[in-house]
Amino acid sequence: NQDRVVYEGDWQDGKRQGHGIEHASDGQLIYEGEWTNGERTNKGEGKVGFMQVTDDKGELLGYYHGETLNGQPNGKGELRDGTNRVTYKGEWKSGKRHGQGKECAPCQVLNQERSQYETKMCVVYEGGFVDGKWHGQGKAYYDHLGF
Repeated sequence: NQDRVVYEGDWQDGKRQGHGIEHASDGQLIYEGEWTNGERTNKGEGKVGFMQVTDDKGELLGYYHGETLNGQPNGKGELRDGTNRVTYKGEWKSGKRHGQGKECAPCQVLNQERSQYETKMCVVYEGGFVDGKWHGQGKAYYDHLGF
């Protein structure tokens, strides 16, 4: 069954308790961290395989896979869009891109006939981030493939 979820870790009174790892039957990580009374605590250090990330306005930025601290992206991780394409890979702090990373932001260019815009390239930025924004040393360039 592809929808099966597997839990490996500590148990108490028939419930998940302490440290444990939850993953899909195909091995994809869902959550690694602490559990209390059968529920994820989202406290302390952990890892997630799929977490929605939104901006300050509540707009969906993508889906996060990586290290967490107290239920927020923290440490090393990557952000993917709805087509599972990596849009950011690097360091995070308190739920925001922070530290060194690489981002691919799609941009629109005119087609050969110059009649309409198409998303065929992206602006790739490699360098420092602070509070989710490009900051400090870095380089930006256009790329057809992203990364």
